Amino acid sequence: MWKRVEITDVEKGSQAEKLGFIPGDTIFKLNNILISEKNDFKNELMNSKNIDIGELVVLRNKEEIVFEVDFKKPIGFLYREIDADSNSENEHASKEISVLRIFAWLDLIGSIIASIFIWSKFGTRKMPGFSYLTEADPLTIGLGFGILVQGVFACVLFLVIASMAENLIAIRKNTKQE
Repeated sequence: MWKRVEITDVEKGSQAEKLGFIPGDTIFKLNNILISEKNDFKNELMNSKNIDIGELVVLRNKEEIVFEVDFKKPIGFLYREIDADSNSENEHASKEISVLRIFAWLDLIGSIIASIFIWSKFGTRKMPGFSYLTEADPLTIGLGFGILVQGVFACVLFLVIASMAENLIAIRKNTKQE
């Protein structure tokens, strides 16, 4: 799983505050070395102690921001390692949940249309001996009603599954933050 290093807090009056670092910035590069996990950052920070001024690149709102950092002084921020793909997983899951909801409503609409079509086309039959009289066909009406009920139950089932999936994602997200 791909990781990233995120700034969680910036000390007041520190070099980081003066330069403009903010919590939520993702540390992307340190002196042109890609940072993908906490150990990468620590190692590069140790290697940079011999350098006066170096480049620290962060990602903020999907844009790279370059900072000139004095490595002889403390930078002044706290950071942590987090799963980089957790947000993209949640976005992907949200899209799948939306598709499930759309499918639920389309299934209901389809069953309503199918029921109306069956009832209007095949729901009546001519009475034997009377060419101008018609009667309801109970078998066809029952079939149309069955299709309608199936559509309602399937719609409810899919919507409940989508709601449960959303709740599980929220629970998972809250437990990862703790």
